[in-house]
Amino acid sequence: TPRPQHISLPWRQVLGRKELWLIMLMYHTYCWGAYFYFSWMPTYLRTGRGFSADEMKIYAMLPFVAGALGNMAGGTLSDILVRRFGLGIGRRAVAVTGLAAAAACLFGTALVDNRLVAVALLTLGLFSMDCMLPVSWSVCLDVGGRHAGAVTGAMNMAGQFGSFVSSVAFGALVDAFGGRYDLPLIVFSGMLALSAVLFTLIDPTKPLVRGSDVT
Repeated sequence: TPRPQHISLPWRQVLGRKELWLIMLMYHTYCWGAYFYFSWMPTYLRTGRGFSADEMKIYAMLPFVAGALGNMAGGTLSDILVRRFGLGIGRRAVAVTGLAAAAACLFGTALVDNRLVAVALLTLGLFSMDCMLPVSWSVCLDVGGRHAGAVTGAMNMAGQFGSFVSSVAFGALVDAFGGRYDLPLIVFSGMLALSAVLFTLIDPTKPLVRGSDVT
């Protein structure tokens, strides 16, 4: 059988579609919150919350366990909702709820005095945040069709830029706020809330390229 012909992504057409920019901006702002866990959370727990090295072995692990569970839960729930209510509700409901809950958790972490409650909020925050993660990659397939690889690459590029900027910004904000580690979390909470708003504007039923499909 003949090999299927490769069709390049028509970038000029796609770059004029708001859906691509919304996906990239959504993932960029999401990564501000997500990368905090990979870059600054250990320092936050040690310096900002006073956890010992032995305590860190347990408490620094909990958010990542919850994040793995969130990935599975979010993807499964989204697929169930898509089958029952369609792509629009099935994708948005899980992603927007997860991002909004994560924003609330980071905001709460910045405000609470009890350090164990702070860990609980951080754990719930990464669980909620990662419920969105499989949904975002599914949306790239929904709107990208046979060009999903290029769409996911663009989304991931925007996200990695957000990760880099956030890792620098957190340290700068700690210095700007006189060594306080709680106040930067309010800024990162705002970025997650913005990501939730952006996801409400993404329509997974509209292909970026006319005639594109998932086959």
